[in-house]
Amino acid sequence: VLENSVITITDNITLEKDGDIMFSYICDEKPTEVNNDSFVLHGRTVTFDPELEYAVEELDKTWPEVAGIPGNWDVDVLYRVTLKNKSPIKSKTYVMTVR
Repeated sequence: VLENSVITITDNITLEKDGDIMFSYICDEKPTEVNNDSFVLHGRTVTFDPELEYAVEELDKTWPEVAGIPGNWDVDVLYRVTLKNKSPIKSKTYVMTVR
């Protein structure tokens, strides 16, 4: 949802039993100003549930699933941001914002 220049992404997760979830985002630059519930990407602050653990990795651009992206985005490096739950969940609503 886009409202007042803020994008809000809401995911309602329900599993049959307690388990792990992970959100993944591919970026063309490495996020900065990383905190326990936010990071900055392209000058925008991205907030996420503090019960999620942030990680970032540089992707090998020769992997078939990302091989075409660097050329299409005109970048040399891609990064994957992952947000993984710190403890198993059965049901939870996660909200992420981009400002």
